[in-house]
This record gives sequence, structure tokens and C-alpha cells, in this order.
Amino acid sequence: MKRLSALAATALLAAALIAPFNAQSANAAAPKAKAGAACTTQKTSSKVKVSGKTLVCTKNAKGVKVWKVVKATVAAPAPSTPISSVAVGEPNPAAPNVGIYPIVLDPNGGGPNDPDPRTPEQAEALNPALAPAPTGLAVSNITDNSVLVTWDPIPAGTLYQVYIRYDDSYESFGVDSSYTSHTFSNLTPGWNYTVGMHQATPRESNIATVAFRTTGTTPNTTPVLAGPSSVTGTGDDNSVTVTWTAVAGASYYPVAITDNGIRDGGMTSYGEPGLSHTFTGLEPGKTYRVMVAAIINGNITRETVAYINTTNTHPAPPAPLTSAQLYAPTNLHVVSVTPTTVTVAWDEDPAGGITLWNVYARYGSSYTSTGFDGADRQATMVNLNPGFSYEIGVKGFDGSNWTSLVTVGLILPSA
Repeated sequence: MKRLSALAATALLAAALIAPFNAQSANAAAPKAKAGAACTTQKTSSKVKVSGKTLVCTKNAKGVKVWKVVKATVAAPAPSTPISSVAVGEPNPAAPNVGIYPIVLDPNGGGPNDPDPRTPEQAEALNPALAPAPTGLAVSNITDNSVLVTWDPIPAGTLYQVYIRYDDSYESFGVDSSYTSHTFSNLTPGWNYTVGMHQATPRESNIATVAFRTTGTTPNTTPVLAGPSSVTGTGDDNSVTVTWTAVAGASYYPVAITDNGIRDGGMTSYGEPGLSHTFTGLEPGKTYRVMVAAIINGNITRETVAYINTTNTHPAPPAPLTSAQLYAPTNLHVVSVTPTTVTVAWDEDPAGGITLWNVYARYGSSYTSTGFDGADRQATMVNLNPGFSYEIGVKGFDGSNWTSLVTVGLILPSA
């Protein structure tokens, strides 16, 4: 490019030199038309233009005729070349950390939004409505604390999730066509694990699974006894009464309740000597998760869970929509990820008038929520867990009302 520019400049200079001297008299001494060079034109103040400069033939202090620059045209600086937008996953010289990890979107980010979630075994069962499961999933190099997981090549342009679980505890890892294996570590000796893999986008597939057991001996633990054999309950608009079966040898029963909605946290717990408890001060028309265990000789049993609904016999009339509620942030998308952070960006309707953004990252019922300035259109959530599936939500506040909420789900890369 530099050579081409030099050649072009030479051509322009030659043209500038030729044209003005053709218009001058023959005695203008064209080859020496430069500042300080002698000139022989008969006409005082005869002018020529050379390479953007205006020269005049005039006498200097010693009475000698020389060319003098009387006007120079300064060329405008060339416009800077803007950095082109870089697609997610491509290296960006202006932001070298963008795209070093694959972005794996998860339509069910943050966990199941279901009042009665499926068990892992139900989720892993064949579903004819979904795409075929990935092929070639296998485990090898099994040790006390680790396992190597391999699979057939992933088609380019697709994103998959591979996970390992013990019972209903998961660790997941997002992969694309550049991955052919992954090692899960920090496992427990002598435990039975299941490895699973499924397509995450553009359409979730059936799940391929392989069961295995780590080598070594399971650490000695106190056996956990079964809790109440059944838990039942009834609810009205503002309370839930729960009853359970007796457990032999139990001195009392820890009983707890939590709002099962994905955006509500908090738990209320009591210790009951009897076989029933009434929770009051609840909200109408909600599903609550009730957990009951037993204490035997100072040891707690497993929890028995029931889902109980409150009624809603007198629903309040819906509040009229405000202008702020009509304008939700749009185009929420993931910009970049690391094992412990996610950066998202969004757009705002010009009529929104937002003064504060609330951004949260949710895994199951665990939340991290942060406020951002109304002028922001990007946020980074930090201190997240590698390999976890998160839901990121954004809503705005205009000083009086909150906008509607928008969300996106994703799977963070493992560390």
C-alpha cells in the first residue's frame, strides 16, 4: 500500500508541474520552479502552482529574482479507517479477549422453569420430538477423581453441552466443533456418575448418556435415613397447612417452605414436634415447595418434598399499563464469556427514559443482581461458576415504573 501511495503522489506531482508551466511564458524556467530557485520571468509577480503550493517570481532583498511561496494548501488528513464490527467468536484486535471462549446459548438457562421439575432420569429419557442424540459418547482413563469423556466430531456451526452428574448435582461444559474431548476432575472415589451430552443450539437434541463408577473406596459417611413417607397439604389464599407421616424415633421435624417461582428466593423453616404445620402470610395464586425431614438422635433424615398451591379467590384487578411497562429493552445478546463472567448488551427504545438498569444472573434459585446506570447498554456479571447454565435478565426503571423483563440463557465454559 505504501508503494502504491508513493507512485500515485509522484504522478500527481508530475501533473501539477506540467500544467502550470504550459500556461507560463517560455522564460519561466520551469525546471527550477521551487522555493529559492532563480526565476527569469519578465512579468513581476508571475505565479505558478506546484504540488499544492502557489509560487510567485519576485525579487529578494538582494534584487535577485527567485521563486517565493506565497500560499500553501494543507491536505486534509485522511479519514481514519473504522474498526469493522467483529462477529462473536472471531478475534478482534481492538478487544483481544473477545471470542476466546465459545458462547453456548441455553434456552433453559438457569435451570428448569417448572413447578414440578423432571428428574435427571426423566430428562435423559428418549424424546421422539427432539433431534437425535450425539454419537460416540464414551468414557476412559477413569481414576479415583477424574474421567476423560470423548465423542464423535461435532458439525461445524453447532454448539453442544457435555455434563457429568452425581444424582441431581451437575457440572456442565459448553463445546463446539473445535472440541473432541473433555476431562472432568475433582470427582469422589467410589461414586456412580452419569455423563451426558446434547445439542444446545439451534435445537436441543436427545441426550446421550454413559454411566460409570470412579475407582477407589467411597469415603465413610453416616448413612442418611429416609424422611417421612408422605407429605400432603392444602392451601387457601394466604396460607398452607401441611401434614406428614411419622418417622420412628424422631424427636421433631424440620419443616420449610419456599416460593417455587424462579424469581423468588428465601425460605422459612420451623421445628415441629407434631405432624402438621400451617404457614401464613403467603401470596395468593402461587406454587410453594414444602420440605419435611426428621431428627433422630441428633441426625437429620432426607427431606420429603411436596408442591402446594395457594388459591386466588379474590384476584386484584390488573393495573393499567404505563408507558414504561410498554418499552422493554430489546436485542439482549451475549457479547463474551469467561469461566466466571458474562458480558451482555442490549438496546433501549428511545421513548424509554431509563434512569437505572437492573441486571441479574440466575442459576436455579440463586441470584446475583447488580444495578447499572441508565446510560449503559452493556453489563458484565462476575464471580459466576464455571460450567454452570445461567439465565441473564435485564429490566429498566424510569424513576417511577419498571419495564418488562428480557432474558437470555447460556452455559459458561469450564475453568
